[in-house]
Amino acid sequence: MGQTIEISWLKVTYQIGFGEFTTFMSDMEEAIQARKNGLEQDFEEQSRGLDDESKDGLFQAMYLDDYSTIKESFPNILIRSMIFSCYSFFEAQLKNVCDVLHRSYRFPPLKKQNFGIIQSKQYLSKDDALASLFDGRSWEQIDEIRRIRNFIVHEGKSVVRAGDEVYAIMQTMSHMINVAPFAASKSSKAQIYTVAFQYEFVRYMIATFTTFLHQLCTALDALELKKDIE
Repeated sequence: MGQTIEISWLKVTYQIGFGEFTTFMSDMEEAIQARKNGLEQDFEEQSRGLDDESKDGLFQAMYLDDYSTIKESFPNILIRSMIFSCYSFFEAQLKNVCDVLHRSYRFPPLKKQNFGIIQSKQYLSKDDALASLFDGRSWEQIDEIRRIRNFIVHEGKSVVRAGDEVYAIMQTMSHMINVAPFAASKSSKAQIYTVAFQYEFVRYMIATFTTFLHQLCTALDALELKKDIE
C-alpha cells in the first residue's frame, strides 16, 4: 500500500508541477505582449501627425531600446529560464522514482550524488519492464531536448555552427527554434547561425516530459501489481 501511495504522489507532483510551469509561462507571455502593445500604442499617439522621417527619429530616440528589450530580450530570458527550470524539474522527478525503487522495491543504492537523467535511465533500466520505456520515441525526444539544453548551459551561446551536434536536431524543430544565418558569417565558410527559441519549444518540452512520466508511472503501477500477486 505504501508503494502505491508513493507512486500516486509522484503522479500528482509532476502533474501539478508542469501545470504550474504552463500557467506561469502563459501569464508572463501575456504580460510581455501587453507591455509591447502598450509601447506601440504610446508611440502611435506621440507620433500622430509627424512625417515618416520625424517618426523614425522619435522612435530611435525614445522607443528603440525599450521596444528591443520587450520584443526580444524579455521573451528570450523567459524562454531560456523555462527551459532550464522544466528540465531540472523533470530530472528531479526521475530521481524521485529511483528513490522509490530503492526504498520500496529493493533496487540497489543510488551511488552518485549528481544524478542526471542519463544516470536515472541506467538505474531504471535494471528492470526489464522499465528498460523498454527507453526504446520508445518519448525518450528519443527527451534525449534531443537534453542535448539542446546541455548546449545552452555548457556552451552558453546563442549561435550554433552547422557542424555542431545540436544543429541537425534544431533543424528538425524549425517551427519551435529559429535558426538563421549570422550576418557576420555570410562571407565565411564557418556557417554560423543564430538560435532563437519560441514559446512552443517549452510547451513541447512539458508535453514530452509529461508523456514519459505518465508511461513510467503506468509501468510502476504494473510493477506494483506484479509484486502484490507474487
